[in-house]
Amino acid sequence: MDATLQKHRRTDVELLRIVAAFLIVYFHGEGFIPAHWAYAGLTVFLIFMGYYACVGRPKPILATAQRLLIPYAVWFVFYFVLRSFLGKPIFREHDNLLTFALSSPSIHLWFLPFAFICISLLHYLRRAVPALLLGSVAVGIATVLILAVPVWKGLGISTPFIQWLHALAPVLIGVGIAQLQTQRTVYRGLALVSIIVALVIATLYGEGRTTIGYTLGIALCSVLFARESLIRPNRLVDTVAPTTMGIYLVHPAVLVILYWLGLRADTNVVVGFAVSAAGVWLVQKVLPPAVTRYLF
Repeated sequence: MDATLQKHRRTDVELLRIVAAFLIVYFHGEGFIPAHWAYAGLTVFLIFMGYYACVGRPKPILATAQRLLIPYAVWFVFYFVLRSFLGKPIFREHDNLLTFALSSPSIHLWFLPFAFICISLLHYLRRAVPALLLGSVAVGIATVLILAVPVWKGLGISTPFIQWLHALAPVLIGVGIAQLQTQRTVYRGLALVSIIVALVIATLYGEGRTTIGYTLGIALCSVLFARESLIRPNRLVDTVAPTTMGIYLVHPAVLVILYWLGLRADTNVVVGFAVSAAGVWLVQKVLPPAVTRYLF
């Protein structure tokens, strides 16, 4: 999601963002791919978020707030109105004022406040903590979180905090990749072994539905270890990639409309992705960047 990433021109990363956005649409649809496999799409975006928050020039916290929290407010209102119009409940059963404020009437928006908090903290930590220490601690915490999947999943944590906890390990893995990629090979090797062992142990303890999304997402993000893009620049990729944040924000509404029109399963997902991407692209073409940056 380009709201969470620094500007870059690596075509392989851009293509992976598109694939990840498609998997997220699949996760919320009813396609052939199991939902816990499709969760790899969100894992990719989370790893990218942690990685790109630790490379390039840190942004002021106000700029980060404008880029993430204003779109959150806009889409909060949009889904409030949409759900009211459709006669769907606005509040979830266990919502209180805090959880509702942080997750909105449409639960998928939990990502934006979470991203704001993570990116703001990482912009501070990367200046205050040596790279080797920050990367090692990040990987260590991610390892513990993966090993403890059966524990925190059984605590009955409410929305959106359970989603935040689920997302934290991939973000920290992205931090580890960014901070350790210039360190000695032995440190990178230990970090990789740590994550792999944790995934294997969690899987053996019956948490395969959770670890498969982590594992596939981490495998896809291995492209970050390459110094240059693994594929050549592509006009279609360059056109679609800037729409991925918008796809994430708008696709639940598109899926609902298509479902109402009679589209089901994979057809609904594929058409929903295409319509979402085309709609976002059109809005980005018609409206000036000064407006669209607060939408997507």
